[in-house]
Amino acid sequence: MPTGYAGFAAPDTPRPPRSFAARAYDILSWQEMAAGGRFPALEEPEAFIASLRAFNARL
Repeated sequence: MPTGYAGFAAPDTPRPPRSFAARAYDILSWQEMAAGGRFPALEEPEAFIASLRAFNARL
């Protein structure tokens, strides 16, 4: 299944290693954001939309 990942910089949110995720998923987009948190669509809306667009462009 095509998969997109956008990891926002919440300090208590674990980030999976890409190599681990790639074993189970077809990764089309992988982005690690410098800012944001638990509610990225509210905290960093431009970065959130950009990550969605990057993923959808690959479909």
